[in-house]
Amino acid sequence: MRGRRSYLLALSLVVALARTAMACDVPVFRYALERWEPEPYQAVLLNNAPLDASEEALWRGITEHAEANPRVLPIGRGTKPDPGLEARWQADSATPWIALYYPPSAPLQTHVWSGPLTAANCEALLDSPARQEIARQLLDGTSAVFALLESGDAAADQNAADTLARELAASETSLVLPGRTKEDVPDIDESKVRIEFSTVRVSRQDPHEAIFVEMLLGIEPGLRDIDAPMVFPVYGRGRALYALAGKGINAKTIRAACALVVGPCSCQVKDENPGVDVLMATDWVAGIDEFLLQNPEPAALPSPALHQASAPVLPDAAGEGWSPGAALLMAMAVGLVATLAVSLAISLRKVRAES
Repeated sequence: MRGRRSYLLALSLVVALARTAMACDVPVFRYALERWEPEPYQAVLLNNAPLDASEEALWRGITEHAEANPRVLPIGRGTKPDPGLEARWQADSATPWIALYYPPSAPLQTHVWSGPLTAANCEALLDSPARQEIARQLLDGTSAVFALLESGDAAADQNAADTLARELAASETSLVLPGRTKEDVPDIDESKVRIEFSTVRVSRQDPHEAIFVEMLLGIEPGLRDIDAPMVFPVYGRGRALYALAGKGINAKTIRAACALVVGPCSCQVKDENPGVDVLMATDWVAGIDEFLLQNPEPAALPSPALHQASAPVLPDAAGEGWSPGAALLMAMAVGLVATLAVSLAISLRKVRAES
C-alpha cells in the first residue's frame, strides 16, 4: 500500500512539474506581444572619409534610439564588416555604405543587406509596407500573421495561398484558448485575446520589400537555395517562428505553427524559444491597447531539446519540405517528452527502492 501511495505521489509530482514548466492560461502569442522585446540588429558603416552633415544625420537616424522618435528600433553601431562585404564596397568606396546584420542570437551571423547610405535605403532598412501591415495586424489582436514570400511561379504561389487560407480557417475553428474547452466559460476575454490568423503576401520583385525579403531568406541556413514559395509565421512583436518551404506548406506544418502560437505559454524567457526577430520600426508598447500580464518575466528555464549535446534525428528537409526551424520545433517536442519520461522513470525507480 505504501508503495502504491508513493507511486501515485511520484506520478502526481511529475505531472505537476510538467504542467508548471509547460503551461499557463496565457497563450504564447499574447505573452510574446506583451513581454518579448525585439532584439536589436547591428548596422555597420563603411567609409573612407568623415561623413558630411546630411550623411551623419542619416547614420544617426538608423543607429540612435532618440526619445523624440521612439518608433525606431535601436541598432548597434558596429565597426567590423566581413571581408567579402568590404571587397564589394571597395568598388564604390567613394560613397559611404551601410550593412545590416542579424541579432546576436540569430542562426546566421552574416549581413542581411548592404548598400549606399541614402535616405531611401535608410527608410527601407527600418520598415516597409508589408512589415507595417504585419505589425498593424499583430497589434490589432491577430494571433499570427503568415508572411507568404512568393516564388514568382504564379501557380505555385496561388496554391500556397489557397492552402494557407484553408488551413488557417480550419485552425481558427478547431483551436481553443488555454485553460478552457468549447463548453467552458472562457478564462480569457476573447474580445481582447482571440484566435485569428491572416496572410500577407510579399513579392520578391517588389523594390519596397527588397530588404525585408533578404531578412526573411537569411533567418535560417539554406533558404536562398530554395526556389519555391515560403511561409513565415510571425507573432508577438515581429518574431518569425521558422520557414515553411515548398512541400512544407501543408496542413500538418501550418496547423502545428498555429497550435504553437495559440498554445499555453511556458513562461520561458524569449531566448528559450525558436525564431528570429524581424526589424520593424514599430512602437509596440504604445500600440498595445491594454497590458493583461502584470507579473515580471521569470528567469530562464532549462531547455534540453535546444542545448543537448546529441540532437534527435530530424526529418529530411528536402524530402519532407521542412525547413531547419520547423524540424527544430519537432526536435524540441521530442526532447520535452523524453525529459518527462526520464523524470518519471527516476521517480518510479525510487518508489521501488523504498518498497
